[in-house]
Amino acid sequence: MKHRLLFEHANDGVLVLRGESVIDCNPRALELFGCERKDLLGQSLYAFSPPHQLDGSESKFSILARIHAALHEGPQRFTWKHVRRDGNLFEAEVRLNRFELENETLLQAQVRDITAELEAQEELARSEEKYRQLVLEAGDPILVMDGNGKIVEANEKACVLLRTTREEILHTSVAALSPLPLEEALADYRKLYAHLIEKGQIATAGQFLKRKDGTQFPYEMSAVLLGNGLLQSIIRDISEKKRAEQEVDKIYALATTLRGRELFEKSAAGLAELLDMDYVIVGETIDKGSRIRSLTFYARGTIERQLIVDVAGTPYERILTEKKTRMFGAGVTGKFKEAPHLQERNIESFIGAPMTDSNREVIGVVAAMSAQPHRFLDHEQKIMSIIVQRLASELDMLSQRKREEQLSQQLLQSQKMESLGTLAGGVAHDFNNILGAVIGYTSLVKKQIDPKSQSGRYLEAIEKSAQRAASLSKQLLSFSHKTHGDIRPVSINNLIEDTIHIISSSFPKRIAVKTEFSESLPPVLGDQNQLGQVIMNLCINARDAIEEPRESTAEGLLTITTTHFEAGAGFVDVHLSAAPGQYVCITVRDNGAGMTQEVRQRIFEPFFTTKGKGRGTGLGLSMVYGIVRNHGGFIDVFSESGKGTEIKIFLPGAETMDEQLQTAVEEELPYGNGEVVMVVDDEPMLRELVADVLAGQGYKVVLAANGKEAVELYKQEQNRIRLVILDMIMPEMDGQATFQALKTLNPEIKVLISSGFSQDSSVQVLLHSGAAGFVGKPYQTEDLLKAVSNHLKN
Repeated sequence: MKHRLLFEHANDGVLVLRGESVIDCNPRALELFGCERKDLLGQSLYAFSPPHQLDGSESKFSILARIHAALHEGPQRFTWKHVRRDGNLFEAEVRLNRFELENETLLQAQVRDITAELEAQEELARSEEKYRQLVLEAGDPILVMDGNGKIVEANEKACVLLRTTREEILHTSVAALSPLPLEEALADYRKLYAHLIEKGQIATAGQFLKRKDGTQFPYEMSAVLLGNGLLQSIIRDISEKKRAEQEVDKIYALATTLRGRELFEKSAAGLAELLDMDYVIVGETIDKGSRIRSLTFYARGTIERQLIVDVAGTPYERILTEKKTRMFGAGVTGKFKEAPHLQERNIESFIGAPMTDSNREVIGVVAAMSAQPHRFLDHEQKIMSIIVQRLASELDMLSQRKREEQLSQQLLQSQKMESLGTLAGGVAHDFNNILGAVIGYTSLVKKQIDPKSQSGRYLEAIEKSAQRAASLSKQLLSFSHKTHGDIRPVSINNLIEDTIHIISSSFPKRIAVKTEFSESLPPVLGDQNQLGQVIMNLCINARDAIEEPRESTAEGLLTITTTHFEAGAGFVDVHLSAAPGQYVCITVRDNGAGMTQEVRQRIFEPFFTTKGKGRGTGLGLSMVYGIVRNHGGFIDVFSESGKGTEIKIFLPGAETMDEQLQTAVEEELPYGNGEVVMVVDDEPMLRELVADVLAGQGYKVVLAANGKEAVELYKQEQNRIRLVILDMIMPEMDGQATFQALKTLNPEIKVLISSGFSQDSSVQVLLHSGAAGFVGKPYQTEDLLKAVSNHLKN
């Protein structure tokens, strides 16, 4: 009974054989073969076997041989492949034992399914082989040691590093690789092994390892304890890293003690030495990042400072757009065929990084180049990063200091020009009052004298001289920003073409005029005549500069370009008068004599000129300055003695080119019908002149010497006065205050504004507040009468 229970509950399948036939089986056997008891009893073992076994033998003859051996030779133990009832195969360990029962010889077959065990063994074998291959083929040097420090595996990289062979290093002690005494080295290893048992993994920088030839090198090791108790270590030679770190320390120490150009030059030379490169450029971005200007250029042992590189089609373009380091280990000349400075030097390898300011805006580039291919190592990239950061900080500081100096100079210049403008405007105003009387009375007298007579010719000469003086006064007013003129959309490209056509005949043939126009240029709101004067004056000045004696023998060249410019925060920071937005930039460049710094600082002052006697009034550039500022623009001047001049004019762009032109209609001036006109002016001669002109044309005139008198007279004569001619600049009560007082008395009053400052801001305010119109000083009799007639009609 006891044996039967063991039989029934055995973990292995148990079969009882009489000869080759199964006469009994336990439940586990039925599970293994996936059948019922009736399917198994009476069957031979080869009935549940595939035709052949793994060794190629036929299952039937092989199992019969095993049974025979068990019956006559002793117990048999073998591996056998079986087939379940559903056709699936499984591998089992079979034991055949002979026993006697009731005088009968029988066999007990014990069947144990070992499929899972075999699969695990195969997987382990595959895993170990895979690990072995990974170790042998790894890109890093790897050593595998046991707990006693014996080396059981080493890959080719480790052998190369230690300058030995795999056969020589296997089964030697790792302590033999240490320069320390054997016992001390073994003690260190056991301590490391114990630490790994506790931590599982460790990374450490060792001291030194010893090669077969006796040389030593500093190393870095990453170690991990494998599941089988072996220690795997990845070792690296850090000789270059140590050297690089020492060099970086030297460079960093150097960088912290130097400033400015000396820092740039020493850093460029140091970087070339550290990276073993032929060339290093430290440059700042110019022209909105389209070009790089070298702060220093190291070229094979020498320092060059003047190098301008166009960014397009070069590695710098990618550095600036992506704002990150770019490297090319080889083939640079093939990749960037449109980069002359790379082609000329046969550059093969390149590494460059952007220099950024505190706002993360790119302000420059540091790049190292070589005529040989170069593999940029990690520590070399770190060296590059450290140096670039230091140089970027220095460049940012220098740029900030330069901006502050520029702003300070601009502020001083602006204050000086404003003071000069105020003075010029005051002089011009008084000058206009005097000229107004001269021109007006001359016009009246001319009507009474035969123009062919001698007196008529004298009057003609007086009038022409007065008109020339009026033109000079107008230039002074332009400088003092007191005139706007006829404002409308202006095409700058067309204006430049027209101006060049006008002045081309006065240019010597040896001076070439070149234009480069932007096709997408927006219009500018301004006075076309005044802006034309700006272009003409700049061109004439350029012509005169080219004709001056100079060192260069090159043909004269005047270049005028236009671009569409977007003024950003960085640009606004260094231009006091600029506001963010769209601008039209006009650049007038010549290769003439250039200017010294002292001359450059004074070129916009009225009456300042470097030309000889009789060759200029000194008002040309001052008028340019006034017109540009009056149009909301600003000017940049770049010039160096002997190297030409470049003047940039920035004018605010308009949104549309649609022009609404008012066509002047010539009409004959009718006589007045006794309408009463009040003339308000503090200048007695001008009051009397206007009174005589109007009275002679059939109008009645009321005169007031200032604003207060005008208000009192208007209170008394309000019902009679049809029109008021009001001067803007008067003592006690100026034109604006007088206008508001008269408006209070009669909101429908017609007021004609009179001023020598053209349509400045104060005039514009009154015109928007309801003034009927404007008439400029000095008076032209026809213009005055036409204005009075038109506004009385309206």
